[in-house]
Amino acid sequence: MYSDAHLHPADYIDSCISSDDTGTVSELFAQSISLCCSAHDHTEYERHRSLLQLSESRRVLFSFGIHPQNPVTDEAEFLYRLLETRQIQAIGECGFDLFNDDYKQLLPMQQTVWDMQLRWAQEFQLPTVIHCRKALPLIFDSVARLKKLPAVIFHGWGGSPQEAAAFLKKGVNAYFSLGKAVLRGQKSVCAMAASFDSSRLLTETDAPYMRLKSEPYSHPRDIIAVTAQCAHLRYTGDDTAKHPRVQSLKRIGIIKQYESCTTALEEIDIDEAAVEAFSDIIVRNFNCAFGLSN
Repeated sequence: MYSDAHLHPADYIDSCISSDDTGTVSELFAQSISLCCSAHDHTEYERHRSLLQLSESRRVLFSFGIHPQNPVTDEAEFLYRLLETRQIQAIGECGFDLFNDDYKQLLPMQQTVWDMQLRWAQEFQLPTVIHCRKALPLIFDSVARLKKLPAVIFHGWGGSPQEAAAFLKKGVNAYFSLGKAVLRGQKSVCAMAASFDSSRLLTETDAPYMRLKSEPYSHPRDIIAVTAQCAHLRYTGDDTAKHPRVQSLKRIGIIKQYESCTTALEEIDIDEAAVEAFSDIIVRNFNCAFGLSN
């Protein structure tokens, strides 16, 4: 079972349609999966509600937040109404984005909506999903407030294991969501997958936005590739043989269900049991991060 901690299903479907790729719309999920759908305005949120229904084989959560790239308060009243009526399971994504000069000019507004959403996250005791690019010191500045939240989920974590450990050491109940950066070999993210405390890791696609250079957009099914590559990084070599779920099984190539992914994962030599073991860990972490029962 796969777990996608952050994606945008409505935007993904729009990307499929605009690319005349409607055949993939009916195949939104790889297989039975837990996921959290993120929305930034009421229209997107309502589309997610109409698109996705809870079922026995799928656990669907919803988050809503004011994004730092568009830090306006137009949707603040709608967000508060969702909180009052307990219609969302997390606030976000929210945070800071200083990736370019245009976003840097929005910093005062980013700070305003960040403060508001942290205040509401504490009031309603909901997990917060953080978006952060080139602004990690600003998140560290809010550690005293983050410690008061039930969980903090760093979407698309790109920092180092040392930076991640610093949040935990300071008392933040933090989880670090790894995405397709592991497929392009980003060193800090690969290091997280390989050796960081496994009880603090999540996986995501951020579909349709977290794409590789050769891709027009990303797919929810890419969660298979992300999970497999994380398992490969963590269990390669001696660590694989020591894992209790892997000891008795020989190493095999990636099974056929991975072949539809956008990367050539069939070339990775990995034990199917290692993928299953890592996936089980991530599903448990997903439930813990979002305050669900396992």
